[in-house]
Amino acid sequence: MTLKSRFLSQFARFCRAISFPGKDRLLRLLYSPDKRSRDSVTELIPYDEGLIRVDTSSFLEWYLYFNPYYEPNMTRALKTMVKEDSVCLDVGANIGCHTLTMANKARKGQVYAFEPNPANFARLLFNLRLNNLRNVTALNLAIAAESGDASLFVPDEKDCNQAKCSMVSSRERGIVNEIAIKASRVGDLEALQHLTRCDVIKIDVEGYESVVIKELLDIINAFLPVVIFEYDTLTWDLSGASLPEVCGLLEHYLFFDLARGVPVAPQGAPNGDVLCLPR
Repeated sequence: MTLKSRFLSQFARFCRAISFPGKDRLLRLLYSPDKRSRDSVTELIPYDEGLIRVDTSSFLEWYLYFNPYYEPNMTRALKTMVKEDSVCLDVGANIGCHTLTMANKARKGQVYAFEPNPANFARLLFNLRLNNLRNVTALNLAIAAESGDASLFVPDEKDCNQAKCSMVSSRERGIVNEIAIKASRVGDLEALQHLTRCDVIKIDVEGYESVVIKELLDIINAFLPVVIFEYDTLTWDLSGASLPEVCGLLEHYLFFDLARGVPVAPQGAPNGDVLCLPR
């Protein structure tokens, strides 16, 4: 390890432990996530109740390198909602940030993690094995309206935000590179056919949330789990999704802005994570 990398590792450890004003601005000045293609760091760092491997060439992992959690509001919600025996679905698991949190809480339960991108899925598996988590079923596929071969649109390998993979192509967002993946309808998934409960569902699939919710609707209506999904007007518009339509399907739920904890109306809801609680 070079002197520079040793210093960076110690500085990252300090940043994960302490929050201070101007932290993000300082980090972007000293070690910008947009310029990590040539001097990225790969390291095992403490995360939740175990470890996670990060590669700072990816923005999500760059953020984790300097912060205790990615999406802290989501993490706090999961730590509150997931119980020891919970059954959870993580749809759009990426490298496993939220999967690890769910699995560590639901030690006597089960987590089903869906990640269609082969590169991210390999990192997800590594992190699960690193933490010896055997209560997770990881599936390298997308939940979709049709089963079979499908296309996933991913950013260029030089793009720092490797998490913005989507079933919907977007030149505006820089995700036009197409890779072949497997997709499945929920009804064709053997892993989900014999559920006797479902307690928490997290969905973050870059604009494809409405399709996933429609596919999961039988499970949602049967068990009334807590549902958290990402809403973004740009990605939803690109996919032709409608928040009022999705909220209408979730007729047994009340809707809240996860970050602020206030009720949201389907019309004019702000971008962010939507927390859906059974009435």
